[in-house]
Amino acid sequence: MTATDAAGNVGNDTAVVTIDTSLPVVSLDDLTTNDTTPALTGAIDDPTATVVVNVDGIDYPATNNGDGTWTLADNTLPALIDGPHTVAVTATDPAGNTATDTATLTIDTVPADLIGAITIPEDLNGDGILNADELGTDGSFNAQVALGPDALDGTVVNVNGVNYTVTAADLANGYITAAIPVTGEGPVAIHAEAVDAQGNVDVADADVTVTVDTVPADLIGAITIPEDLNGDGILNADELGTDGSFNAQVALGP
Repeated sequence: MTATDAAGNVGNDTAVVTIDTSLPVVSLDDLTTNDTTPALTGAIDDPTATVVVNVDGIDYPATNNGDGTWTLADNTLPALIDGPHTVAVTATDPAGNTATDTATLTIDTVPADLIGAITIPEDLNGDGILNADELGTDGSFNAQVALGPDALDGTVVNVNGVNYTVTAADLANGYITAAIPVTGEGPVAIHAEAVDAQGNVDVADADVTVTVDTVPADLIGAITIPEDLNGDGILNADELGTDGSFNAQVALGP
């Protein structure tokens, strides 16, 4: 640069001007979560760029981590309602060049329909009580947990703390079968749950109480022999009589 004053004196100076028209590269992937105030993260190629995230039209300053990533901290966003939300992330470098990427943030806090009602096939009369004949001798009974329309091959259903992985055969049957151990007479609580891809727990219609009754009803009591007059358990000729038989009296229970 040259300047000349009125007296004809000439002055010179130089300067270096850097032209920077390269845009930063910033990105964000679609996300589905059951967290209503989730952290967001993505990529940024300029460690000096500022990053701003816009969710549903509101700007939130994010952190450029300087390692090729940016982060909007957990719980920065207000609680978002279920459904899709538009997210735009904008990076601005020191030269003022800006770049924007967009994605969809979907909030899903509703459990998938993975399981339904629990039935007990051994409860033949449907009274909610397993008697000795219905229970059998193996010390357990079966609980059939109905599968919902969202259940898939590989879905894990937890029944009373034991995991059961759904198979193609289970899907065809419409239920999984869980073996429930019986430790004694009394109520047995059955609880089933399944977790969907977003971490929502489905426990719909999954609590059943079955009363296990292995104690026979008090129908009969002691047997007495009325002809045994002295109660010694021995029938002599006089007590037995001449008809060749004797009577046994079976007491009836309450």
